[in-house]
Amino acid sequence: GGTYNETTIDFGLVNVTPSIYVSATQADSIQAFNSSTGLYSGSLVPAFGTSLSQGNADYGDVPYGMEQGPDGNWYVAHYGASNLRKISPTGTDLGPVLDNSTTSMSLVTQFAIGPDGNFYVFDVNGGRIVRFQGPTGAVPGKPIGASAPFTFITQTGVEDMNFGPDGNLYLVVQTNDTREVRRYSTTTGALLNTIVTDIQLMAMVPGGQSIALISGIDIEGSTLYGVNRSDGEVFSVDLSAPAAPGLPQLIATLSSAGKGEVDTRDIEFNPSNNKLYIAGYSWGKPVNAGSYNSGALISVDITGAPNGAVNVFEVPIPRPPGPNFEIWSGPRDLAIGRPFAPLPDSVAIGSLVCNDDNANGIQDLGEQGVAGVTVQLKNTSGTVLNTTTTDAEGNYLFDVAVGSYQVTFLTPSGFLVTGK
Repeated sequence: GGTYNETTIDFGLVNVTPSIYVSATQADSIQAFNSSTGLYSGSLVPAFGTSLSQGNADYGDVPYGMEQGPDGNWYVAHYGASNLRKISPTGTDLGPVLDNSTTSMSLVTQFAIGPDGNFYVFDVNGGRIVRFQGPTGAVPGKPIGASAPFTFITQTGVEDMNFGPDGNLYLVVQTNDTREVRRYSTTTGALLNTIVTDIQLMAMVPGGQSIALISGIDIEGSTLYGVNRSDGEVFSVDLSAPAAPGLPQLIATLSSAGKGEVDTRDIEFNPSNNKLYIAGYSWGKPVNAGSYNSGALISVDITGAPNGAVNVFEVPIPRPPGPNFEIWSGPRDLAIGRPFAPLPDSVAIGSLVCNDDNANGIQDLGEQGVAGVTVQLKNTSGTVLNTTTTDAEGNYLFDVAVGSYQVTFLTPSGFLVTGK
């Protein structure tokens, strides 16, 4: 899945909250949500594909998996077209990406962009993974391989895919007799080993369903996060040694929120707040008279594992009905990216106040920050605009509009100001 990265430098911080982007199949749209509140922000793409697939029985002209490319554009699986569509950061559809004229692709649900920058695409009816040059390749969308049909990995029943800390491809496989996560070589396409099985997930919390169905995974650092939709259990697997992974560990149980049953799909980790977000394809939302079917966006706080806090937010269907008159949005895939709404020009001013033991005007190794120092933010005329105090490590920060400012300090008793 997509991840969110915000590069910062001293005196150039941008304090932003990333958005959660949801591929809503029944709503035929890509929706945006605030990652802090879980609330709907609007539609990045209000009508996906070549036509508005609502009420016209066209189940194929809808979005499935989505990723943000290294070029800043979004790439979305166009299910019935057996292709990917390129979407600009502002939601403009830039057309199909893959040259699948010789690959015999038939229905595309999932794909991933590898560490090599290439597309790894799952061909549903072909039961295989096909590689294409990625967004920054010499010929983006060109098949990779010696000859047609360019099969790289033969594997049916792929529900989700991601790349691990070792650079290899991790596939969620669900067939009649196999329900597990497998690791494949991105060099040869060979199966390397199994990461986690349904048997292991059933043993993690005894007493659940007779099978475990993994609906999605995400990998952050050396940790794989996943969700077992059979029992609504969110889990992690240690990938420090991918050839010998750890046993699954429970993070949270979705039913603990007391908000009804949710049929889950994709899962994504948000490094900006250490929460997992899960697509709830179908949610039996409790109401006074019972329940009704809706879509959901779920957040899980991993810091409380194995009893992580769970919140369930409704994913609306802005323009009902769905392709076959569905009355819920059908969230399938998630990605985390820059905020949906344009940001005003803003900056942050901050630094560290330290105990300059040798009075040389710079912070040397071992010199600690000073807590509780009053810091004033002034305009160029000397008027105080804001006041704060340094934290336990001596840090301070002001969020301000672009402009010219002064920062002054009220010297604590027993200290002198040093500088160079």
